[in-house]
Amino acid sequence: MKLSLLWLADHLDAGCDVDTVLACAPDIVRRLGESTVEIEQYESLSYDLTCYTMARYEKREGEMDVLYSIEDQRVYHIAVRSGPTVGAWYLIYRAEHAEPRYATVGDMNGGQGTLLPAYYVTDITAHGSWKSRCEPSDVRFSIDNKAITHRADLWSHRGFAREIACLMGWRLRDVTELINDDQAMTVQHQQHNVEVLQSAACRQFATTHLAVYPKMGSIPWMTLRLARIDSRPLSGLVDCTNYTMFDMGQPLHVFDADQVEGSVRVRSAKSGEKLRLLDGATCTLTISDCVVADERGPLSLAGIKGGESSGVSGSTSHIILEGAHFSSDAIRHGVRTHGLRTDASVRAEKGVDGAQLLFGLKRFCTLVLNEQLIAPQACTIMMIGKEPGRPQPIALTHAFIERKIGNTVEPASVIRGLHGIGCTVECQEGAYRVTPPSWRITDLRIPEDIVEEVARIIGYATLQQRLPQRITGLTQAVGVQMTRAVKRHLAYGLHLYEVVHYPFYDEEFLQRMNLTIEGAAELKNPVSLQWRRLITSLLVQLVKDVHVNSVDEKSVRLFEIGTTWNLHADRSLVERKSLAFVLYHAEQPFTFYSGKTVLLSLFELLSIHISWTIPSKPLEPWWDVTQCAVLEHNKIPIGTAGMIAASWCTGLSSTIFAAELDFDYLMRYKPPQRAYKAQAKYPSIKMDVSLLVDSTCTVEQLERVIVSVDERIERVELIDMFSKPEWHGQRSLTFRYTCTDHTRTMTRHDAEMIMQQVHKSMEEHGAKVR
Repeated sequence: MKLSLLWLADHLDAGCDVDTVLACAPDIVRRLGESTVEIEQYESLSYDLTCYTMARYEKREGEMDVLYSIEDQRVYHIAVRSGPTVGAWYLIYRAEHAEPRYATVGDMNGGQGTLLPAYYVTDITAHGSWKSRCEPSDVRFSIDNKAITHRADLWSHRGFAREIACLMGWRLRDVTELINDDQAMTVQHQQHNVEVLQSAACRQFATTHLAVYPKMGSIPWMTLRLARIDSRPLSGLVDCTNYTMFDMGQPLHVFDADQVEGSVRVRSAKSGEKLRLLDGATCTLTISDCVVADERGPLSLAGIKGGESSGVSGSTSHIILEGAHFSSDAIRHGVRTHGLRTDASVRAEKGVDGAQLLFGLKRFCTLVLNEQLIAPQACTIMMIGKEPGRPQPIALTHAFIERKIGNTVEPASVIRGLHGIGCTVECQEGAYRVTPPSWRITDLRIPEDIVEEVARIIGYATLQQRLPQRITGLTQAVGVQMTRAVKRHLAYGLHLYEVVHYPFYDEEFLQRMNLTIEGAAELKNPVSLQWRRLITSLLVQLVKDVHVNSVDEKSVRLFEIGTTWNLHADRSLVERKSLAFVLYHAEQPFTFYSGKTVLLSLFELLSIHISWTIPSKPLEPWWDVTQCAVLEHNKIPIGTAGMIAASWCTGLSSTIFAAELDFDYLMRYKPPQRAYKAQAKYPSIKMDVSLLVDSTCTVEQLERVIVSVDERIERVELIDMFSKPEWHGQRSLTFRYTCTDHTRTMTRHDAEMIMQQVHKSMEEHGAKVR
């Protein structure tokens, strides 16, 4: 955003001349940077007005336009421009030793090379007196829009003038000084040819009908100011609406009243309605869009851009001036849906001060009357809708302010500073009751906001620089070391790539998976509707990554350690750390048991024994309930592992194995101290047993049974698993168990006895030895 210092000076009473105000530019930049916002760049602007003249367009001769300058008493032949109007005045650049040409926005210190529009001047002012109202020098400030996105009041010259007045000790002119009191302006709070059918999207709506002189061009001094802030001048009436917006922060729009049929109404668009915009583009509306319409159809996309059919032109003789206080949510929706971001929508979506709507309309009426774009006439403003909400008082104590700032502050400085930004302050016995002004209602809401205002107004440089004291003690680094060990094992040992996601669900992916998430906390004011709910599981985003990366990669092995949030029935939000990973290979699919082997290596690293149990409660919809297990430690569930449901693998060449664990629990777990155990002096014997078991019987249950047969059985591992459809719920499992006797070498007879006991135990538990 760009600002003109002389434009700012219209709102300030500095008690000095213009040259002195311009000389204060470096001090203004420094003070704004220390307290409000950093000025990215400021530059002095100037140009020689003697190089310009107003010339009346006469005719076209071949490839040249013929114009006559009363000031120079001569005819100019200039390279043609598109669409000139006979009798209209245009600004000509005719410097010495230069070919005469049409002046551009760039000549006026703007950033565009666009030709300037036709001007409104009289034969008298065309002699050169129009230059007396133009400012040949100025200072322009450039500000990063992202730096003021939280301050809706700073999106206008008046908003910055308030800040400068407070910081420089100058007087801020009252808004009534910018309005022509001689003009008869009345306000009626009733509906007359105006309706608001979408009150949720439009809190206030105001219109006024004005008779205007046709073929009115732009105003020279106004186009100069607009060009300096990189706003393209278009015509007298449109320039006045833009000037009012940049001046007061209130977006306005003018309709050609003769092109409006019946009453003007604010309503929801009908699905499929078409609106051709001022720039010629056509947008297809939805029922979620808010429009200003007449009896025939939409006239404009409310608060964003006007329609071509009702736009003003050189033949316009009557206009309807519209101003409104639209909902920020409605504006953001329209901007996102149609990809339209305009100067008006930027201000409307930040939150326009509802109390300034009337002043905005009056400021426009003053401009068009003073510039003789309209004849003197009574002006009746029709306003309907709710009155803007009153700011709520904020209570805080002086001790609270000093404690938060970390320094002593004089009460007089607090009161003076808050008065300077427009707050009403009541002080009694060390306690304040602060009522923010209407233009700060969106960002001054809690006591800490007031403290911040006090600190920046009195100056951060005045605060004593004292480092905060902190008493430190011994800290436990076990959790940090454990996290590093886990990441190192997953990344280097198991060849998984770590990923980090936004902590929000991707609503588009959820819709694609036809997934309804329960227990997810939703943000009240999300940056995007695409990312509005906090994640309850890391796996959803990881599965999405598999779909994205499987297009180019055969193998996708990812893990993430992140925070999840679950909303309980009592509306309390529980936050916890989770560890999740996914394994996918297009040509060598992962099975439940191959994935389990990967996960077991992690548990071995942590020295934690995990039980793999059949789920007793419904699981999340992305799990394949026939091939997953609940992981328990000491009968406490700490996660889930298994295969992802086939419906979630649609479009993939293979299946996905996944696991999600309670990482907080793993970090709290303290493994038992291991006692030294001497290595066996005698050789071990390994034997296999192949079983046909019911599919409901878990591997862990069978492993526990085998280990309990004989104390010499030290280790049991699954080495093969197989099933057939004709087995009807049964599967074949092959285990390998290792036997060791620490007192002597085991004989063949010992091995046969242990094998017989294992077979007998398996049969007692319903297994068939194959």
